[in-house]
Amino acid sequence: MAQDQIHLVGVRVRVLGSGDLDMTLYSLDEIRSLVLNPFTVTPTDEYSQTRITNFQTQRFKLRISMDTINEYFHIHQIIFYVKPVAVERPM
Repeated sequence: MAQDQIHLVGVRVRVLGSGDLDMTLYSLDEIRSLVLNPFTVTPTDEYSQTRITNFQTQRFKLRISMDTINEYFHIHQIIFYVKPVAVERPM
């Protein structure tokens, strides 16, 4: 499955902290990107946050960041929802 074409359908993050969490998906060469909707993180959040995506690639990176000073986060779990699209990439 290393070279399969995949469709990333969603990202679920279990995170605690303070501030607005920004997430961006990138293809491995960073030519394509998708900015996900940010969400507010609280120190007592009981639920995982899910973001629906529509990103198709062979491999991807997820960048997680915060913009303002004194914001922090602790990630406890990340789940990627993916499904295979093709076994080989069409030439």
